[in-house]
Amino acid sequence: MYGDDDTHITGQITSAQIAEAIRHKKYGRDMREAIAQGFEQFIGILGRVSNLESEYSDLLSKYNDIIGRLNDDENEIHSLQGDVNALTKKHKDDIEAINQRLTKLEKAVFGYGEYEVNYETPPQTIDHVSEINTDSNPKLKGE
Repeated sequence: MYGDDDTHITGQITSAQIAEAIRHKKYGRDMREAIAQGFEQFIGILGRVSNLESEYSDLLSKYNDIIGRLNDDENEIHSLQGDVNALTKKHKDDIEAINQRLTKLEKAVFGYGEYEVNYETPPQTIDHVSEINTDSNPKLKGE
């Protein structure tokens, strides 16, 4: 076991020196100084821990906020994917309908199928029609 230390504390001492001083100094001003410096260091460490806890809490809050926004964005993306799929299907259906109409038109114009037109024989003209009118009363040549 250590004997009592008669030296005086001068200046700032480390945590280990504080522990040794409390164990081995005689009661008096050196003991009080060692205890005071120990508490000062403890208060400083406690303040840093408190600041870290506060920063951790702030970061955790920001993290949870970001995760919440990411979840909202992910839900919106899933919703938009459904809309994109529906529009893609409609687009494909529209293209199919247009292709069917074009096929019918090609058959009618170019003579493929039931709407075949013979372009080698010129169309016959009607002698009594002098003018074509699109209104509801067509005018004929003798009228």
